[in-house]
Formats: sequence, structure tokens, C-alpha cells
Amino acid sequence: ASAPVLYDRLCGMIGVRYNNKHGRASSSEEGCFIWDEDELIKERIKEIKQQCKWCIVVSHAGDEFCDLPMPDVRERYLKYLEWGADIIVGHHPHVVQNYEYVGNKIIFYSIGNFLFGTDFESIHSAANIGILIKIDISEDSYSWSYLPVLIEQKTGRVVTTVTPAIFKNIDGDTYSQFAPVAAKEYICQAEINNIKYNLKRRDISFLGRMRIVLSHIKK
Repeated sequence: ASAPVLYDRLCGMIGVRYNNKHGRASSSEEGCFIWDEDELIKERIKEIKQQCKWCIVVSHAGDEFCDLPMPDVRERYLKYLEWGADIIVGHHPHVVQNYEYVGNKIIFYSIGNFLFGTDFESIHSAANIGILIKIDISEDSYSWSYLPVLIEQKTGRVVTTVTPAIFKNIDGDTYSQFAPVAAKEYICQAEINNIKYNLKRRDISFLGRMRIVLSHIKK
């Protein structure tokens, strides 16, 4: 699960995901490369940089329906850059978040949704918007462009749309000003909506619903 994918000694990629009680790969069972395996992540980034010019980390992590990354997520991604990663592409929050330049490196904290049509996404109005990122890489530099897309639930189509206001470069100083506001909004709106949604679910058992609800209350 942790093995890098290498492209012509120009670029290497690894994929990580957030930690919960399910899905961790082991020596005998398939699964995911979990984002808290710091020493192994550091080793894989080093392995890529020894063979390639650029290292990309794709991360399935972050808090659902949160407009900005929470501080622990941001700190973790900054750590990956310190270890040698050049580009981080995040997804999982279901909404578009900001990006951040760190020197000549970049973090896309969340590119939102692309193909989603479940009731779960409808609990947040911005969950039908995503960003397609195109990264052009050469031996000396990289550049990127993007296309904002909208999921039309009624027609089942994905169409182009306007760029979400949050999708811009937010540096550390600006982030420190907005993060408390985003955290409050996240708790008061997104988490409450998550709890309401999961209480109504009938696709999982009562104990399953309670376990999910308690995890959101704990958060």
C-alpha cells in the first residue's frame, strides 16, 4: 500500500488516508497506507526524491464539510513538505478548501467532490462543487491550472461552474485569523448536520448509527 508510483524518474506519488478503526494495511492483509505512519511516509518520500525530481502526496483525509483545514491537518501536510514532498493534493472533506504556497511547494487542502450523488452530500450546500487540478511537470519546474465543476444532481451531469471564493492562496498569517471562525462554523453547522443525518439513516444498524454519532459528538 505504501509503494510509490514512479513516472519516468520525473515524478513519484504515494497515497495516504486518514486513520480510523478500519482499512490499515498490514503485512498479511490488504488495506490503505494510513497518514499517521510518519516514519514510513518519511522513508517513502525520501525514496521518491532519490529517484525523481518531484514528489506528490495524494491524501484522502480532512474534516468533512469544513471550509478550511483544521490545524492538525495543516500541520501534518506542512510536515510532509519538510520531509521532501513538493505537491500535496487533498480530498475527503467533500467541499473545496483553500490552497497554500510554501516557498515553491504547494498544498491543495481539498479539491471537493467530482462524482457524488448521495443524500449524504446534500446536507451541505457546497458539496456539489469540485476542482479538477491539472499539473504540468518538467525537469526544472511545474505549473498548474484548474477547472471548477458542478454536480447537477437532477440531470446527473458534471458541468463547469464559477470558482469557489475559498479556492485561493491563504498563507499562514491569514489562516491563523480565519481558522477559529471556520472551526466554529464547522462545529455549529457541519457536525450538527452530520449528527442529524446519521440519526435518520436506515442502511446501517442502530449500534452502527450510534457509533458514528458518538464519534461526531466527541469531535
